[in-house]
Amino acid sequence: MKKLIILLLFIPLVSFGQNDGVEFCYKLGNRSFNTNTDAINSLEKILAVANLKSNRFVILPCDNVSNALAGVYQGFRYILYKPSWMNQNDNWGKMAVLAHEVGHHINGHTLSGYSLSESRQVELEADDWAGYAMAKIGASLAQTLELTKRFQTGDDTNSTHPNRAKRIAALTSGWNTGNETISSKRKEKYVPDNSNMSASEYWNRAYEKAETGDHYGAIKDYTKSIELAPNNDSAYYNRGVSKQDLEDYYGAIKDYTKSIELEPNYTNAYANRGVSKHKLEDHYGAIADYTKAIELDPNDADAYYNRGISKQDLEDYYGAIKDYTKFIELDPNDADAYYNRGISKQDLEDYYGAIKDYTKFIELDPNDADAYYNRGVSKKNLEDYYGAIADYTKAIELDPDDANAYSSRGISKEDLGDLNGACSDWKKAASLGHTNSAEWVANQCN
Repeated sequence: MKKLIILLLFIPLVSFGQNDGVEFCYKLGNRSFNTNTDAINSLEKILAVANLKSNRFVILPCDNVSNALAGVYQGFRYILYKPSWMNQNDNWGKMAVLAHEVGHHINGHTLSGYSLSESRQVELEADDWAGYAMAKIGASLAQTLELTKRFQTGDDTNSTHPNRAKRIAALTSGWNTGNETISSKRKEKYVPDNSNMSASEYWNRAYEKAETGDHYGAIKDYTKSIELAPNNDSAYYNRGVSKQDLEDYYGAIKDYTKSIELEPNYTNAYANRGVSKHKLEDHYGAIADYTKAIELDPNDADAYYNRGISKQDLEDYYGAIKDYTKFIELDPNDADAYYNRGISKQDLEDYYGAIKDYTKFIELDPNDADAYYNRGVSKKNLEDYYGAIADYTKAIELDPDDANAYSSRGISKEDLGDLNGACSDWKKAASLGHTNSAEWVANQCN
């Protein structure tokens, strides 16, 4: 019954730009995140000005930014925000900062590699768009300019940001434009053509499709996202998950491998690649991947469990027992690990140990016929025939069509000298297709 834990964890989209702390937010976001509802709602208001939806960008909480930050990572455009800042009551101030960060994306800024003068220029372009957006969502000019109180004054020659006077001028210009009727030509500057989907939009749509079980559709959209952003490890990883779910294990391995090339310390990619290799009966390859996952995360219980299964398939029962034992230390209430460890102990003829594990499994999962059957086998091997018969009987109650249980119960009855009882069980087993029992009936029963 060895049950493989198939991870198949889709990773919600999340993303480092200014420093290592920011990059950590990006990578953490590529694993899982919860975004503040207020952040989404605020950004949706701002993005609506440019006829954009929030899934055009990846919106993430990040404690490593001062308030909010626009960034580009692995081809995706991100907006990071500090959760404590987002929870403040200065709503117009927050909106102005977020609008500025959106302005960087609207203007197509790469957000890195600029000279000082170029950096100042892109900040003014973002300010101009922010002023326009603030006017469109109903902010007064005074509310729009409120955030400029903390901006630097004086000479900005050696700064990446313009001085306060220049930024006020840019914000004011944008705000004035937002209150005007804009010609179609000028409007392009503020409301760009968004007819083509972005990499993150394809990613998000793929994720939604995968969550509803449409893995073919998900693979198609992840592929499109990869075409637009070929260095995003999460797209390869999630496409691998969908392929694995469709039993395309070779394709899944290829995608997990690419994800690992881009992010060498991605534990789940190793673990899931191990599962796909196991499915292809590459047990040595699977063990290597589970071992790497364990190196990266020594408390990854599932990796120990799955490695135990692969070792068991290679008849390394001692190694399997060691891994199941570690798994049980980390997750003592998972029934299957006790069952699988019991099988390995039974294969090593440690019947007392096997019985103990099957008994624990039954405590946790009392309605599993296989556990009673296998415990009966171990009891029979210890010549506890009455105990074996009781377990086979329970297995039959739970699975009345289990031919092996009838046949084995018949053997234990024969061992006790109850040939009539044995023949009755063998006849039933024979009727269920058990060929050995049919021979025993023919040779020993009237």
